[in-house]
Amino acid sequence: MTAGRRVGVALAALVLVGGLTACGESDSGGGSAGADWPSSDTPVDTSGLVYAVGGTVRLGDGSDLTVGAKVDRFVLAGDGAFFTSGGHETGEDGRSYVDPLYYSTGDGTARKVAADATDLRATRDGRYLMLMDLGSGKKDQYGTPQAVVVVVDTTTGDEVARTTEGMGDPSSDDDLADLYEDAEPRLEGFADGTAYYRGATDPVAIDLGTRDVTVRDEDAPPAALDGLRSPDGRWTVEDVYEDYAPQDRLVATDGTRVRLTGVPPHVDLVSWIGDTAVAGYALDGSADAQGLTAGSTLPLITCEATTGRCEVVPGPTGDQVTFPEGSAD
Repeated sequence: MTAGRRVGVALAALVLVGGLTACGESDSGGGSAGADWPSSDTPVDTSGLVYAVGGTVRLGDGSDLTVGAKVDRFVLAGDGAFFTSGGHETGEDGRSYVDPLYYSTGDGTARKVAADATDLRATRDGRYLMLMDLGSGKKDQYGTPQAVVVVVDTTTGDEVARTTEGMGDPSSDDDLADLYEDAEPRLEGFADGTAYYRGATDPVAIDLGTRDVTVRDEDAPPAALDGLRSPDGRWTVEDVYEDYAPQDRLVATDGTRVRLTGVPPHVDLVSWIGDTAVAGYALDGSADAQGLTAGSTLPLITCEATTGRCEVVPGPTGDQVTFPEGSAD
C-alpha cells in the first residue's frame, strides 16, 4: 500500500468512527516545544540491511533492537526505532481511531511519543524524523482533524516544524475527509537539507536549517526522493507485478537492464541498503489469485547493482519482513 493510499484509508476509518478529539491548533512551521521527543548524540547505525520481524528490528551489523511490541511500520532515527504497531487505539472520546507512534532503544520496552503517525520518514543518517499526524489537528465542521506534519531533530529532541501548510482549512467550508481522499497527502522524504511532503492542496518544503515552511513552485520532488532510484542515482528499480508474481527489473541510467543472478527470476526489490545494493525478496515457486502455491516461499534477498549478483539472506522470508518506511515500494 502506498503512503498516500494509507492516508486515505486512515481518513476513511476516522470518519466512520466519528473523528478524533482535537489536541489544539498546530503551528505553521518554526518548531514547537510541546511534545516530549527523545534526544541522543549517539545515533543508531542505519547502514546496511535493516528490517523488522515481529517485535525485533535487525540492524545492518547483525545486532537486534528488541522494541517490546509488534512492528507494523518503522524508521531508524536517534538512538533507536520509531514505529507503529498496527494496534489502532481508541481515543479519549471513546470513538477515535488512532495509530500511535512508539519509540524504543532496543531494551525490550517502548514508549508512546505521538498519538498518531499515519506516515513516517527519516533521513539516511537518522538525525531527522518526519511524521504525518491525523489525530492532533483542528477538526473541521464534520469532525475530521486537519493533517499535521511534524519534523523532529533527534539530536536535540526539538521540533523543527509542526505545520498544517497545504492541508486545507478546517475553519472554512472544506470537507477535509473528501479533500484527503481525493488528494492523498503524503510524506516524500528528505533531500539537500530539506524535508518534502505532498499536501492536499500544495507541495510543501521545510528547510531544516532555517525552519522555514514554504509552498513549492515545482510539482515534482527532487529525483533523490524517488525510492525506486539508488541513492547515487545510477540505477532504478522498475516496479513490475504481473500474473500474481513480482517481476521487478533493475535498470542503469543508460537504459541497460542489469541481469540478476543467484536467485529465482521473480523478484520484488524493495529497499536500497547502500549506493549500489538493494534488498527485497524472490518468489521461489509460483503464486495465484489465492496467494502462494503449495511449497512456494519468498526468500529474503540482497542484490549488488554493479554486478547483478544476488544472494539469499538466511533467516526470515520476505512475507515476514518489514522494511523501513521510504523504501522503494
